[in-house]
Amino acid sequence: KKIKSKLTVGDKYTSADLFDSVPFRGFSLNKDESMIPFSQRTYYPTIRGIAKTNATVEVRQNGYLIYSTSVPPGQFEIGREQIADLGVGVGVLDVSIYEKNGQVQNYTVPYSTPVLSLPDGYSKYSVTIGRYREVNNDYIDPVFFEGTYIYGLPYGFTLFGGVQWVNIYNSYAIGASKDIGEYGALSFDWKTSVSKTDTSNENGHAYGIRYNKNIAQTNTEVSLASHYYYSKNYRTFS
Repeated sequence: KKIKSKLTVGDKYTSADLFDSVPFRGFSLNKDESMIPFSQRTYYPTIRGIAKTNATVEVRQNGYLIYSTSVPPGQFEIGREQIADLGVGVGVLDVSIYEKNGQVQNYTVPYSTPVLSLPDGYSKYSVTIGRYREVNNDYIDPVFFEGTYIYGLPYGFTLFGGVQWVNIYNSYAIGASKDIGEYGALSFDWKTSVSKTDTSNENGHAYGIRYNKNIAQTNTEVSLASHYYYSKNYRTFS
């Protein structure tokens, strides 16, 4: 089975998805998203509805028809595979159900994309082993390991976690994000660090909450709130 990944050897920077990006010399193995169709790796909401008769469902954004399909009576779903390649932007999708008997149902599907978000069933990862590389210094630093994993769940949830390890420092991260429709998108992450000295270990933690929302009138995605708390002994690798 193809793993659709990319191996890089040499001087590079680690991924900035969960931890601060740091320069290193070594190798990294990452999911190669250039090998994955756009519709499979990009988060879009699932449009759900109920048709009373044989009906035509039309989806519009900013007044433009972007998708149309025929559905039988009962529940239906229009997934990301149907709309992702149409250039749909974040904001509001207007849905109309034209029933065979002439009735019309209209409703909206608003959504915003969290900072870290993946579609249901899709995952990405990054594994790095190397030495921390001072950009303007030839000093040899200790070998470190970093691994991150992000997984998309149904209903707009995404989970993520990661680890950084070196003989004098460890850090672990975990978090989740959620598209909450017309209310925007929310993400939360928690990190812990252990810094080792000659005499003791210093433990610290950090947590952050990020909120963003699409302004439908201007179709602009803005970050309305981003707050991080750091305890006294929390340290980053860099």
